[in-house]
Amino acid sequence: MPLTGDERWELALRVAASPEFSRSARLHDFLLYVCEKALSNSADEIHEQQIGSAVFGRKLNYNCNEDNIVRVEARELRKRLDRYFAGAGKTEKLRIRIPKGSYVPSFEPQVSPELEDKGAALGGGEKTGEKGERVKTPVLGRWSLGIILTLSLLVIILLVANFRNRVRIGNPEPSRTTLNSSVNVGNIWPLLFNSQRPTNIVVSDCPLLAVENKTGKAISLKQYMERRYISELNSSSVAGVAPDEWTSLADAIIIAKLVKAVASYPATIRVRYPRDLAVRDLEGSNLVFLGSSYSDPWITEFDAERNFVVRLVPSRATLGYENRSPLPGEQARYDAFGMGGKSDVTYGLVTFLPNLHQDGNVLILEGTTTEGTEAAGDFMTDPGLASRLRKDLNLKSGEPVPYFQLLLRTTMLGGAATKMEVVAHRIISVP
Repeated sequence: MPLTGDERWELALRVAASPEFSRSARLHDFLLYVCEKALSNSADEIHEQQIGSAVFGRKLNYNCNEDNIVRVEARELRKRLDRYFAGAGKTEKLRIRIPKGSYVPSFEPQVSPELEDKGAALGGGEKTGEKGERVKTPVLGRWSLGIILTLSLLVIILLVANFRNRVRIGNPEPSRTTLNSSVNVGNIWPLLFNSQRPTNIVVSDCPLLAVENKTGKAISLKQYMERRYISELNSSSVAGVAPDEWTSLADAIIIAKLVKAVASYPATIRVRYPRDLAVRDLEGSNLVFLGSSYSDPWITEFDAERNFVVRLVPSRATLGYENRSPLPGEQARYDAFGMGGKSDVTYGLVTFLPNLHQDGNVLILEGTTTEGTEAAGDFMTDPGLASRLRKDLNLKSGEPVPYFQLLLRTTMLGGAATKMEVVAHRIISVP
């Protein structure tokens, strides 16, 4: 697509022409390459192997583990971007970030360092609008607390489990589990956690959900990959939240339970953030997605195979599940009553199906609320609940578990689950 006139591309050109980059041909070309690919809808080409070949002249099939030039230069690239936007570029409306663990750039509204410091210290603050007026920035204190709680919980649970190596967030070399486990949900775990291919556990993008709640618009996968929703956010109440990368406490709990449940399998596990994924990650690997397509648009790539699909209920601003082909006795929709912590009824959905190339498997654990997602996670990791899987799918003894969907209804009282039941299921036929 033509980039002339695109303010993001014009920004990339200005940055590349600055002293921080013009004196280094490598970093100059590195920056323009990733920006051009991101803005031309070719984010799937922004990965270490391709950058090494296109920017640094390596052979296309070179060994990235032996030659880490891209990782080394990426660290310097991030430093120089920070220097530019703290100095000559401090008046730019947008700034370019290259998130750690990824090479895909994001174009975000820029907040001055003084205001960022003030917001970090007070959990909120003010900044100057286009006409010089003072406008409030969002209160971030509760989100910062959520990050701390999430990371702390992961660290504590993994330490208690004596996990010998780290489960990494991002793209670095992953770890292997080594402990014993008594949980095997219908013989599914060996299909998802094995030595043949890596397993990516993909957490929810909570800031994305905050953006959608503020704007009232769902973000498509195309918009998500292009990062347009970040650069086009002009509302100060949203702009301060969108760029951050954090996930929910529910996801952290499910990850810890999954790690414990599959500890005896020779699995290569990566915990990934959805903004760092590319199309190639949906092929040739096993995947576990946490959350719905509203917090991770990558899940929509699997909607064609699914009977139960999450949908927004505009009249109540809640999520529900559409039943595309209702069977006798089933509802056409299953909608939650209320929202997080106050729900009388919430729904969780467990989906097990092949990846896009049918050379790996995918597990999606989602819900109409965080309690619904937790219920889906509990069903798949709790030995007492997992033992019901074959019965709920009406499978005969010894019959292999097929690809499926299970819709769970959880009754809530005071924010706590009091009853869980399977209300519908589907067997997914694969050609």
